[in-house]
Amino acid sequence: MADDFTRPGALLRTGMGLCGAHHSSAGAVLGGLTTRRGFPSAENESAEEGRASLRTQLAHVLGLPPERFAWCRQVHGSKVFTVTRPGLQGEGDALVTDDPSLGLLISVADCIPVLLWEVNGRRRGAAHAGWRGLLAGVLPATVSALSRLETSPGELRAWIGPSISLEHFEVGEDVAARFPSPYVHRRGEWARPHVDLKTMARDQLLEAGLQPAHVQICPDCTYQRRELYYSYRRDRGIRGRHLAYLTVRPGRIR
Repeated sequence: MADDFTRPGALLRTGMGLCGAHHSSAGAVLGGLTTRRGFPSAENESAEEGRASLRTQLAHVLGLPPERFAWCRQVHGSKVFTVTRPGLQGEGDALVTDDPSLGLLISVADCIPVLLWEVNGRRRGAAHAGWRGLLAGVLPATVSALSRLETSPGELRAWIGPSISLEHFEVGEDVAARFPSPYVHRRGEWARPHVDLKTMARDQLLEAGLQPAHVQICPDCTYQRRELYYSYRRDRGIRGRHLAYLTVRPGRIR
């Protein structure tokens, strides 16, 4: 059976502050993104303190033990961890696992959170895809890592979450020159070129073997929607972050 998605960009149980959550038809997979509405960031917290606080809040909201989650120290590269234990995995930008007891977490605040999963939820992946990570190939690397766990790319589902949009991702000519031309856009009213990161992410997933019907893009722009999202670029480096999460409900793996 096909996956049952919520409406792109919709809030799942608004009071909980979770955006774009999805689940499989079997009810096995639960994933999405925290928002600033339900998960405010304290200005006096360090980056790591803030992420630790978010992990605790998210676990409480989902009704899961916080020690179940795995995450990495993100460096805008393409390293993928195959996760067999919870906690910090090291420096990298993506996680994959076939352990149903583990939840995967990615931290973002303009970069793209990309979640990948099998319908039954056994094999899952989460990637942090900023512009540097996209150029480095973090998404095909994540699909390849899932393939090594005996997953067919054609069976994977993907969610490309809220991130900075084409309208607001302005770059210099030096950065624009590093992207394939179809993703670089110029308009008379723009002083500099803009790059379409979400479309590039989708195309990389399709080139890696995913089916077009299995890739969903959330249209929300983190820069534009101030009431819901932190934006590193808009807020000039403010510490606020979101957590993209992908987990399995206990007892739901077939």
